[in-house]
Amino acid sequence: MSFITELLAIEHMLPFQDQVFIDSTSDFLNCQGLDLLHIASEAVTSGQDIFRVAHLVTLIFAKLNDIAPSSLLGFLTIYDEKTKNDLMNGQLAEPIRKRVACNKEWAFNLEEVIVTNDCKGLYRYLLPIYLGLSDADRSCGFSKIQSAYSSEDHDIKAVGLRCLGLLGSLPDHFRGESFAVLIEGVDSTHETIAASAAFSLSRLYQECPELGRKRIELSKSPSTHVRFEILKQIHLRQEMLDSDDIQIVKNLCAYDLKYRAITNSLDAIIHSLANKGHTEIVLDILTEWVTARSHEEIKQYDFTDMFPCSISGLLENHTLLNRIITEWLNSEDLRFHLVLEKMFFFIGTHNVTNASLDLEILNSFQYDDFVYIVRKILGFVHNFEISINLILSVLDLSPLSHDTACLVKSVLTEHIGTNHLVQTTEKLNQELLKATVGTIKNAVLNETILELQQRRKEISALDHCNELIPDPDHQTKLDKALRDSLNIAFAKAREKSVLLGLFSRVNIIEGSAFFSFLNGEYRDPSPMQQFSHELVFPKNDLIDEVGASLERFNFRIVKRGE
Repeated sequence: MSFITELLAIEHMLPFQDQVFIDSTSDFLNCQGLDLLHIASEAVTSGQDIFRVAHLVTLIFAKLNDIAPSSLLGFLTIYDEKTKNDLMNGQLAEPIRKRVACNKEWAFNLEEVIVTNDCKGLYRYLLPIYLGLSDADRSCGFSKIQSAYSSEDHDIKAVGLRCLGLLGSLPDHFRGESFAVLIEGVDSTHETIAASAAFSLSRLYQECPELGRKRIELSKSPSTHVRFEILKQIHLRQEMLDSDDIQIVKNLCAYDLKYRAITNSLDAIIHSLANKGHTEIVLDILTEWVTARSHEEIKQYDFTDMFPCSISGLLENHTLLNRIITEWLNSEDLRFHLVLEKMFFFIGTHNVTNASLDLEILNSFQYDDFVYIVRKILGFVHNFEISINLILSVLDLSPLSHDTACLVKSVLTEHIGTNHLVQTTEKLNQELLKATVGTIKNAVLNETILELQQRRKEISALDHCNELIPDPDHQTKLDKALRDSLNIAFAKAREKSVLLGLFSRVNIIEGSAFFSFLNGEYRDPSPMQQFSHELVFPKNDLIDEVGASLERFNFRIVKRGE
């Protein structure tokens, strides 16, 4: 068993970050002069889990007297290769920064080893080195950072630019030059340099008005990495968003949907705003996002899958949800209707059916607008509960015009009631209990219920319509003709088959029962029943699927005023 394996086994049985274990292990390594990083590298190469080994290294790292830069470089090389694209990648940065702050000479040696070995992938570890030097000696650290962002090497220059945003505060004599370097860096054609400069600029923009203006300008940059760095900083401080931040978020809504990280940051920001009740801001951002998408993108990407946190925020904020539904249904842009359709599917499967139209928006509608939004509800809402709740919410308008009331009644009887007769009647009876007597809403519900009940009686009467019952004698003749044709077919098959020809034919005496043979034995005889053929109508809803689909298609494509 290797030394690392033993340490991992012991550490696993102890409490998290057990100080006695850390002290005793580091004392043993220091007394024996063992190179922990070299041993750890060999252990990982032999098959030990990189994350457990790295965790062990970070526990003991600060207590070791001597860490050879070359050994650390070897371990970092293996570590970065094994943890690429993992969230834990970079967990050694903080231990390195703390050690650098206590040992400048070791920091210079580590920097030299990384740079002279031309380890481009490890240049990012120059970041904790320079920051650690700044923690110990501000002037020394600033000098190193200044040298880095002035370097001709693009990767080292990017490290220097990113350091500016992580320093916390800049000396007065250093500020002007730093701001100028950042403004120049964000316009670089080198993606890493531009992204690093955008990162620092987004953290320092409040210290210089010019940086603030540049940040807004960069939100429209064609570089996805630059825009993501800006959005990420807004995401991290979403508790304190100002008007510029909101404008930048809107600008950033136009991006390639393949970059899921941008979507995730947007989702978190929208969710936070929704929880705080910023209805108009959330509506503006989501509207901007839909407007920035093509019809093909809207169909390809499911809005509810991309913004799960935002959807949960909408479901908790009914005012916001109702406003979005009303605004987007009333839009003449098909993209909003397609997004809503997916939202309705989502909230329907999660049993959230209490959505309604926003009465404040409805109060500004003309009659043609009511007709338009009702048609869109019938075209894009497939869930019965959601669709009827949206339609019924129109009856809560005050004042409610006679024409609008007649429109709602027509929809309930001729469209929703046609395909969901029983459900519609039951729903309206429930609403009637809550409606105030003497109001237009109460009258509409009463009249609609009476019409639907009459229609139900007419359909029920068809159960007793003799014209729809097949003639028994004719059915018997059809059955006999089928049996005769099967007997003829079997006889022909028996004549042609060598196998069937080996069997002898035995006529079965017809009776009033039949036997079943199962698991080697005959079951008790089962009496044969008299089979009848009749047409039975459903007791609940009689749905014309084809007619309903054609009707829905027409409502989806109809224009306002048609």
